[in-house]
Amino acid sequence: MRLTKVFGLLLCCAAVTCPGQSTNRLTITGYPALQELPLSLDEAVRLALEHDLTLQVERYRPVIIGYNVHALLGAYYDPVVNLQARRDENTSESGGFNPITGAPFPGVESKADSFSGGLGGYLPTGMRYDILGNASDNSNIRSIFDAGPPARTFRTNTETWRADAGIAVTQPLLRNFWTDASRTGIKLRKRDKRISELELEQFVHDTVRDVVEAYYTLVGRLEAVIVAETDLRVKQQNFDETRRKVEVGTLAPLDEKKAQAEVAQAKGNLVQALNDAADAEALLKTRISDQFGRQVGVRIKPTDKLLVNPAVLDLPTSYTLAMDKRPNLQARRETLDRHNIQLKYDYNQLFPSLDVFASYGVNGLDDDLGGALRDLRRRDFPESSYGVILNFPLTMKRERSVWKADKVLKAQLVTELKREEETAIFEVDNAIRGVSSAYQLVFVNRERVAFAEADLAAEQRKFQAGKSTSFFVLDAASRLAAARNDEIQALIDYNLALNALSHAEGTILDLRKIDFEAVRYPPTYLPKDRR
Repeated sequence: MRLTKVFGLLLCCAAVTCPGQSTNRLTITGYPALQELPLSLDEAVRLALEHDLTLQVERYRPVIIGYNVHALLGAYYDPVVNLQARRDENTSESGGFNPITGAPFPGVESKADSFSGGLGGYLPTGMRYDILGNASDNSNIRSIFDAGPPARTFRTNTETWRADAGIAVTQPLLRNFWTDASRTGIKLRKRDKRISELELEQFVHDTVRDVVEAYYTLVGRLEAVIVAETDLRVKQQNFDETRRKVEVGTLAPLDEKKAQAEVAQAKGNLVQALNDAADAEALLKTRISDQFGRQVGVRIKPTDKLLVNPAVLDLPTSYTLAMDKRPNLQARRETLDRHNIQLKYDYNQLFPSLDVFASYGVNGLDDDLGGALRDLRRRDFPESSYGVILNFPLTMKRERSVWKADKVLKAQLVTELKREEETAIFEVDNAIRGVSSAYQLVFVNRERVAFAEADLAAEQRKFQAGKSTSFFVLDAASRLAAARNDEIQALIDYNLALNALSHAEGTILDLRKIDFEAVRYPPTYLPKDRR
């Protein structure tokens, strides 16, 4: 509750008095009543993974790409059914004469009804198949003139049913055999999905790292507020004691002014410490909440402390962990594998197009549909075709250029992966050195604090006995405050160095016992659709 009251005083008003001027008061309105929120580090991380808006945006990317993969699979492999019913009618006027017989051409009324259906698609080998069937009814009515005698005109009606059924296949043997544009596109999008998942995992790693950093920074800034309050209290007590001695004549008035100036300085340090703590708190709020406006009246009270837990540091193990577990390195390797898929397709395009094709079917013809279908069943009238098709450009200049460019691009990707691996090794090495140095500084500064406390206590006793001046007491108090702040910063640095090391190793989720699969999908994405 004490920290809440102090923050309340800082937020509500600030008074500034200048010589020769009236007191001016800066008033901030609109802040709700302050409420404390006890918050552990694990809870802060959980809230961040639930409410970070940027993370929520990133969660949708793998889902969208996953649906795109299914769309490509359906577009290529799903059989397509084609059904058609059609009627064609035509009427032509009689006229003209047949040059052979001399008879006039009769008028014709024709009507054709056709019904067709088919099923077509692709197999994993790139084979195209089409299963076809159709039935058609053709009816013709002719007006025929007979010169006689006697001259007369009569009409004839002929009707014929035709039915066909068969299958046709085309199989590439060279180009587009082991891969083609569509199958390559499917494989590439699958890799894109995996890469997006790894990028999301890396983003989760970064989010956890940032939340831990913000949390420990807030803990340290609140500890710094306590140090500033203690320093102000010590200097206020010294000022009161100095003023009493000035009043009885045992100290000069200049000593009182010096003590008063130190009190003012301590107040300024407290205000700055409070502002730094408020900034650290606001930063943590932006990490754990998606509605910052509702958090303005909340004062976070961290329940975890800055501790010095000894760590076992093993450089080769950390290197191995980084190479195996860092999502950004895994994403780089997936990118390289993705390019190998593209390179395989480009190599396939260097071959000529050599396709074999074959078709087989049966047909039937009769004056009624039943007869035509009986012909199909008996397979009395089969029809077939087969052959090969060879097609290739004369120079292959475009295909060779594309393949060579992609080979160079692969070399670039390999170099980029090597660079990322070297960066990971550097970050691990730097983090381990940071842990080691921060660990040592914690105990060095603790010794400084112990010595500074003893020094301040000695100066205070000598001052009360009249054997020292307020200058030495104030100097000892300032050195104690500086030593305490350095100790706090060393504790912050040590915990942040451990956090940086786990992030560099790629083990930060394991350390925080976070299951990536539990935070992988957006809240609106149903578990049954996970694929």
